[in-house]
Amino acid sequence: MQLMRRFARLGTAVYVNSIIMQKPSLKRNTAGGKSFTHKLLRKAGSILRGLQKCDAAFWVYTPLSLPVHHIT
Repeated sequence: MQLMRRFARLGTAVYVNSIIMQKPSLKRNTAGGKSFTHKLLRKAGSILRGLQKCDAAFWVYTPLSLPVHHIT
Protein backbone atom coordinates (compact mmCIF):
# COMPACT_ATOMS: atom_id res chain seq x y z
CA MET A 1 0.00 0.00 0.00
CA GLN A 2 2.81 2.42 0.85
CA LEU A 3 4.62 1.70 -2.42
CA MET A 4 1.43 2.28 -4.40
CA ARG A 5 0.98 5.68 -2.75
CA ARG A 6 4.50 6.59 -3.85
CA PHE A 7 3.79 5.37 -7.39
CA ALA A 8 0.68 7.55 -7.42
CA ARG A 9 2.93 10.61 -7.16
CA LEU A 10 4.31 9.69 -10.60
CA GLY A 11 0.93 8.96 -12.18
CA THR A 12 -2.38 7.21 -11.57
CA ALA A 13 -2.11 4.01 -9.48
CA VAL A 14 -4.70 1.33 -8.70
CA TYR A 15 -4.14 -0.88 -5.63
CA VAL A 16 -5.96 -4.23 -5.74
CA ASN A 17 -6.75 -5.20 -2.15
CA SER A 18 -6.78 -8.97 -2.48
CA ILE A 19 -8.29 -11.32 0.06
CA ILE A 20 -5.96 -13.83 1.68
CA MET A 21 -7.21 -17.24 0.71
CA GLN A 22 -7.45 -18.95 4.09
CA LYS A 23 -9.58 -21.88 5.05
CA PRO A 24 -12.46 -20.29 7.00
CA SER A 25 -12.98 -21.22 10.63
CA LEU A 26 -16.40 -20.72 12.17
CA LYS A 27 -15.19 -20.76 15.77
CA ARG A 28 -14.15 -17.57 17.56
CA ASN A 29 -10.44 -16.97 17.87
CA THR A 30 -9.52 -17.13 21.57
CA ALA A 31 -6.37 -15.01 21.20
CA GLY A 32 -8.35 -11.77 20.86
CA GLY A 33 -8.94 -12.22 17.13
CA LYS A 34 -12.14 -11.42 15.30
CA SER A 35 -14.83 -13.98 14.58
CA PHE A 36 -15.42 -15.33 11.08
CA THR A 37 -18.73 -13.43 10.89
CA HIS A 38 -17.04 -10.13 11.77
CA LYS A 39 -14.34 -10.67 9.14
CA LEU A 40 -16.94 -11.65 6.54
CA LEU A 41 -19.04 -8.52 7.15
CA ARG A 42 -15.99 -6.24 7.06
CA LYS A 43 -14.74 -7.73 3.79
CA ALA A 44 -18.23 -7.63 2.24
CA GLY A 45 -18.32 -3.91 2.99
CA SER A 46 -15.00 -3.43 1.17
CA ILE A 47 -16.24 -5.40 -1.84
CA LEU A 48 -19.54 -3.52 -2.05
CA ARG A 49 -17.80 -0.12 -2.02
CA GLY A 50 -16.12 -1.00 -5.32
CA LEU A 51 -13.41 1.19 -6.79
CA GLN A 52 -12.59 4.02 -4.38
CA LYS A 53 -10.59 7.17 -4.98
CA CYS A 54 -8.31 7.85 -2.00
CA ASP A 55 -6.09 10.62 -3.33
CA ALA A 56 -5.83 12.58 -6.55
CA ALA A 57 -4.11 9.71 -8.42
CA PHE A 58 -4.59 6.76 -6.03
CA TRP A 59 -7.44 4.26 -6.32
CA VAL A 60 -8.22 1.13 -4.25
CA TYR A 61 -10.27 -1.84 -5.48
CA THR A 62 -11.32 -4.97 -3.55
CA PRO A 63 -12.47 -7.74 -5.93
CA LEU A 64 -14.86 -10.52 -5.05
CA SER A 65 -13.03 -13.82 -4.69
CA LEU A 66 -14.04 -17.07 -3.08
CA PRO A 67 -11.72 -19.26 -1.03
CA VAL A 68 -11.49 -22.57 -2.85
CA HIS A 69 -9.70 -25.30 -0.91
CA HIS A 70 -9.00 -28.92 -1.64
CA ILE A 71 -10.90 -29.17 -4.91
CA THR A 72 -9.66 -32.12 -6.94
